[in-house]
Amino acid sequence: SCWRPFVPSLAVERSYRRKGVARKLLREAEAIARSWGYRELLLEVSAQNDAAIQFYSRAGYKVLRTDVPGTGAEEVDTGGLSWTFSSV
Repeated sequence: SCWRPFVPSLAVERSYRRKGVARKLLREAEAIARSWGYRELLLEVSAQNDAAIQFYSRAGYKVLRTDVPGTGAEEVDTGGLSWTFSSV
């Protein structure tokens, strides 16, 4: 099957940012993917959203593919840095 768990958007209200909410949401999505038997989680983030890209990078995600220029989307996946899905 080519279906894989995918998070198209992860957003936190401004007043709750920098309080670990996004990290908790991401870890919960990872736990759900693991419970389904997957060892990866795909995400989509705007190529212009540097803060989100840095957040995902710190969480151990890497860019898999950058869409056609002008669409502003990047798909990122785990495994390229120190974090691996099975070690969380």
